[in-house]
Amino acid sequence: MSEPLTNLETSVYQYLLDFTAENTYQPSIRDIGARFKIKSTKTVSDLLQSLTRKGYIERDPARSRAVATRSACRRGRTGARTSSARE
Repeated sequence: MSEPLTNLETSVYQYLLDFTAENTYQPSIRDIGARFKIKSTKTVSDLLQSLTRKGYIERDPARSRAVATRSACRRGRTGARTSSARE
């Protein structure tokens, strides 16, 4: 996890953590898109792929909503300024 996250990636990562803690399941690509006003599911998919490439999450391409945060990742240690995901 040496590559820092963009502000949007940080917000999406924080949303994944918060949503999963509140709901005990992961948000769908459409849930993420709706939260951040992103109309394209491809754009959301690209964001998740970037988080995977940077080592912040793991995904199982064979399953929908199969996103797991890496155990070493914790709030405030994402490498980018955190902004409120509720803005």
